[in-house]
Formats: sequence, structure tokens, C-alpha cells
Amino acid sequence: MQVTKYLTSEVAKLTAQKWINDTCRAGNDLLPNIMFEDDDYLVFNLVSRRYLETKDDMYIIIGNNPNILDKRDGRVFGTWYSYAQPFQERINEILKNQRAEIKRELEVRQFFPGYDMQKSYKIFIKEIYNFEGLLNLLDSLKLSYTIPEIESGNIWRIPKAYDKKLLHKRLTEPTPITFCSFYFENFHELVTVNSDSKLCEIDIEEFQSKNQRKAHDPSKAKPEDLEPVW
Repeated sequence: MQVTKYLTSEVAKLTAQKWINDTCRAGNDLLPNIMFEDDDYLVFNLVSRRYLETKDDMYIIIGNNPNILDKRDGRVFGTWYSYAQPFQERINEILKNQRAEIKRELEVRQFFPGYDMQKSYKIFIKEIYNFEGLLNLLDSLKLSYTIPEIESGNIWRIPKAYDKKLLHKRLTEPTPITFCSFYFENFHELVTVNSDSKLCEIDIEEFQSKNQRKAHDPSKAKPEDLEPVW
């Protein structure tokens, strides 16, 4: 049985600071403000060094939602909560939601060891055993795909919703059939239902999606830059 080694409180705080430095443009001017800590998690939001030095309200960070660091692996997750709630209720809700997400991730890892809900994956349907069942399940997941469109000298990738007709067409393609639009919740649902009903055979591969907001120069585009991402 593998024993999980948790980060110490000191290492967790250093990891939180590194995450701030790596992800925030003004990271060197920000510090983690510890809101809650237990053996599993460190909950923190951001505080300005200048605010700590001056106590001047002009340096208070607005819209500063908490982040939660998982001491098992050092991953940091963004959260959202209502500031109208009492503080302890907010913390309890954050922890409850995070534990539920981790539970779902562990359920997926029973079939795909190493799966990380923070990463994007290509989903390969290698074999279909129940066409109608799989079609109905995928339709219920409200999947999307992206279409490149050239406008004003730039390539923009526009998300489109799958309808059942297009899903039907995709599922009649030669296998493996690739989908790149599965969010974690959708993939968990697919894996869970498929483990019970055996609708299809699935494989996954980590997927680096093109930046949806970044414009690309059509004159420098490769053929794959002008193809839909299914």
C-alpha cells in the first residue's frame, strides 16, 4: 500500500508563494494570506506587501477569492465563494467542494492512473459497444468544438456546441474517434457511466489546446491551424 507523504506547513507556504510568483504578474509584490490550514489543505488568498507595510486601503486587493493548496501533491486550485456567508461557512464549503472533486479524480484514476483534473486531455474512443447509449450520453454532456475563423487579418477560434446530429456523424467515423472538449466533470461522468454500462473503449492523451483568445497570423498558419478542433 502506497503511503502519501504530505507537505509540511512550512513547505506548503513556500509552495503557495512560488505559485503566486509563477502565476501572478505582480507576484513578487504579493504574499499568501493564510485563511485556514489543516493536515490536508492550505487555504489562502493574496495580500499586498505594501498593504502589510502601510495598512493603506488603496493597496487592498479587490475580488480576491481564496485558493486551496493540496498538501498531498502541492497543486493549487482556484475557488469562488460568496462574501455574504460567514467566514467559517465559506471555509467549510470550500473544503467540502474540494474533497468532492478529489474523490471524483480518484475515481477516474482507478481507470486512468496519473489523471490530473487540472490538465486537458484528448479522449480517444477506440471501440463502440453501444452506439445509441454512447450517443445519448455524449449529447447529455453538452460538448463543444472549435472552428477557426479568419477575420481582420487574424485567426480566431470560436467555440461551437455539438448537436446530436453532428455527434451521430462523428461516432460513425473510423476509430479511434478523438474529442478534445471534455472538462473534468464531463470526463468523470463518461468514465463512471462507461464503467457500469461498457458503452465504449476509451483512451486518453494530454492535450495542449491553442489559446482561444490569441490571434494567429493567417499568412503564417500551418494547415492544422485552420482545421476544427473536435
